[in-house]
Amino acid sequence: TMRWLLPPRAGRSGGCARTFGPAARSRKKIMGTRSCALQCTAIEEKESSKWLLALGETVALTPLGVAVVTVADRESDFFEFLTQAAKQYAWYLIRARTDRQLVPGDSEGSYRMLEAINAAAVQGHLMIQIPSNGTRKARSADLEVRVTQVTVKAPQRRRARASRSP
Repeated sequence: TMRWLLPPRAGRSGGCARTFGPAARSRKKIMGTRSCALQCTAIEEKESSKWLLALGETVALTPLGVAVVTVADRESDFFEFLTQAAKQYAWYLIRARTDRQLVPGDSEGSYRMLEAINAAAVQGHLMIQIPSNGTRKARSADLEVRVTQVTVKAPQRRRARASRSP
């Protein structure tokens, strides 16, 4: 079963904390080079920034009174996109990449994304046909549609920076 969420309210925003010097080298050893590179690189330098650019351009070109709905796969499931969409009053439908932590008080008591989705009532079903791709046989899939509203907790790199702000 595929799970979708529409539309979460993003938590607070902030910049990515970057570490330089000896601390950065030891952090890379602990976290792994790929993990640190992904978490410490500014969003503008990542390929996923295309989702932010597309959102901004779409909102700018959309007449007043017309809702913007971004439909995207896992690549656009990152905190900066969620916060930017909330700031611009844009809706989105994103296939979740991770089981995000939530703010339970704003998310009907749920601590995790999948917990909140599973607790939501099924709004409908959609049967789709998945074609074969050479290694996988053709099959059908019954998708459940569930809708809930949650507040996504800022990633740890964001919370650390927010706690240092005055």
